[in-house]
Amino acid sequence: MGNALTLSRADSLRPSRYNQLTGETLRMQFDRRRLQTVRADVRAMSIYFAYEDTAANGVTTSTGDRITLLFDEGRVRSISIVGGVEGEYHPEPWSPAGKQNSACRDSSCGWIGLQ
Repeated sequence: MGNALTLSRADSLRPSRYNQLTGETLRMQFDRRRLQTVRADVRAMSIYFAYEDTAANGVTTSTGDRITLLFDEGRVRSISIVGGVEGEYHPEPWSPAGKQNSACRDSSCGWIGLQ
């Protein structure tokens, strides 16, 4: 097992921003080629860019033992985080300075596209 990462573009108007989910393992479940569930286990972390209409509203970072995303018609329907849950919200303008993806075992990787 190792460091798993999944990305999705947060907004087509801000191509450098990616919603991210990491953990020691990632499990994805599909039904008829459509993503239904993504689950990150062990040192799970997420970063999610929030929007109000088309205006950037900030970013939420969350950690826990397990993070599960449920999808409906290609959109996140719900998110659950269990075990040692912590989270932070950072309103716009947001800077990634000093933010490191702690799922990484060394300094060679960090959050992607946080500008």
